[in-house]
Order: sequence, then structure tokens, then C-alpha cells
Amino acid sequence: MALAMEMLPHKIEIAVFLLAFMPDYVNTPSFIFDQFVAHFPDENFWLDTEFKNTGDPKEILTTMLFGPQFIAKLSHLPSLEDYELTLLLKRPSSLFLHDAWKPEAKLSKERYGSVRIAYVI
Repeated sequence: MALAMEMLPHKIEIAVFLLAFMPDYVNTPSFIFDQFVAHFPDENFWLDTEFKNTGDPKEILTTMLFGPQFIAKLSHLPSLEDYELTLLLKRPSSLFLHDAWKPEAKLSKERYGSVRIAYVI
């Protein structure tokens, strides 16, 4: 999402973040992930979340998929219907690790920072 906001800010009305790593334009995109890893919770924190790589087994983890137990732990959905809809709509999320550490990946205030952002809590 952040890279799309940087590249095409004129085509994005608003960016909605839900259960996401939210980078800023002051630091490199990898900064938020680096901070998270520095305070990485133990493996029990993730419950049924799946981490995978999408190619070479020697690569670092590239995708994550929150499982039903993890979603239930993080969310305070008001109804069973909302919880079931969340499970239906969940998709693997790329961590974009290869892109995030490139020097040219730094986001700008003029582009990325110009897109309105909403957070779903």
C-alpha cells in the first residue's frame, strides 16, 4: 500500500490500514519492521499465524497470514458476523522485505505523505 501511495498518490483517495505495518516518510520503509523485530514477541504471540517464503527456501520470510485465533485475539469485533466476514476476506500479506530495504524505497512527504490515511481500530 505504501509503495502504491508513493507511486500513484493522484489515483488514491484514501488509504485504509487494518492490522498493518504503517511506514512513514521520515524513515526507510524497513524502519517499522526493524523496530517490530527488535521487540519481537515470542512465538506463542502469533498463535495460528502462518509465515512463509514464496520461492527459494533460503530466502527470509516474505508473507504472513493471520489465522482465526490471532484475529480473534487482536480484534474486538462487535458481532459474530463481523468476525466471520473478516475470516472470509483475509489474504496473505507480503512483507515486501526486499523492496523495503532498498535505498530508493524511501517514501516522500510530497507523494506518500499527501494521501489521506484512515485506521480501522
